[in-house]
Amino acid sequence: MFTRIATCAALMLTAAIPAQAGGFAAAVTEVIVVEEQETTRSSAAFIIIPLVLVALIALASSDDASEDDGGFQESDMRLKTDILQVGHSPSGLPIYQFRYIGETQLYQGVMAQDVLLHTPSAVRLNDDGFMMVDYGQIDVRMLPLQ
Repeated sequence: MFTRIATCAALMLTAAIPAQAGGFAAAVTEVIVVEEQETTRSSAAFIIIPLVLVALIALASSDDASEDDGGFQESDMRLKTDILQVGHSPSGLPIYQFRYIGETQLYQGVMAQDVLLHTPSAVRLNDDGFMMVDYGQIDVRMLPLQ
């Protein structure tokens, strides 16, 4: 039963993320029932699904009531363009060069979506529903380039 619940949650997340990211997600019009089979193989899904759920719970429970954003900066990939991965931090976070949509200034930093899986406490939502990163909690600094 837990396997079915986890599978349904993963499918809902898979359908919801592209739609929230500005993409299009087709409406689900058919329910497919999959019979459980005993297996001895391990699956990456059994690791990834709990990690995503923990990250989402941490994001949902973050303190959105505070008006003081401290070190939080908008770092949601949906706000960026010309994204190019240029390396990794010592802790393994991918580092990117990017521009914010509508701006010419080039920056180097992280994507909030990566930080959410790596350090969930460093991510929160702004009032518009975009993710922000507290760069003080991670080993990367956002830098203007050029």
